[in-house]
Amino acid sequence: MKWLSQNPHLSLAATLLLGFSLNIGEPLRAENPPPLQKLLLQKECRHCNLRNVDLRYANLRGVDLSGADLTEANLYQADLQESRLSSANLTGANLINVNLLRADLQQANLHRAKLIGADVRSAQLNGANLERADLSETDLSNADLRGANLKEATMISTTLQQSLLCGAVMPTGYTFKRGCENKSTER
Repeated sequence: MKWLSQNPHLSLAATLLLGFSLNIGEPLRAENPPPLQKLLLQKECRHCNLRNVDLRYANLRGVDLSGADLTEANLYQADLQESRLSSANLTGANLINVNLLRADLQQANLHRAKLIGADVRSAQLNGANLERADLSETDLSNADLRGANLKEATMISTTLQQSLLCGAVMPTGYTFKRGCENKSTER
């Protein structure tokens, strides 16, 4: 099975085929699909357990993963544009080169997540936990980071142009206060 992990294009198909055929716990029923099948067929899997799932290169545009557990998930170069990940647990997830353009990540837990080179422009990250996340070369232009926790985050060559940072805890522990006097959500 090692050859499957070496071919990223077969990886998702193999996960689907092998993952479902080896699901011994419950019989596969239309009314109770496994979480990964539900995600791929219905484009939503709210509050699903997708820990350690391998979704490299997956097209997940517009999916609803609100409250899902994606701890240690591999989403390398996945397309999550305009997806809903509010309150999702992405602790330690591989989000390298992922597309999160206009995604909803409000209150998401991205502790120790790797977002290197990610496109997170215009995303909603207010109240998100990005503590110790690697945001190197990540584009957070126009992102809403109000109240986000960026403590000890790695931010080498990170773009924050026109981002909302009111109340965000920065990598040094400093709470950002500039822009807080304007209560408007307009940019």
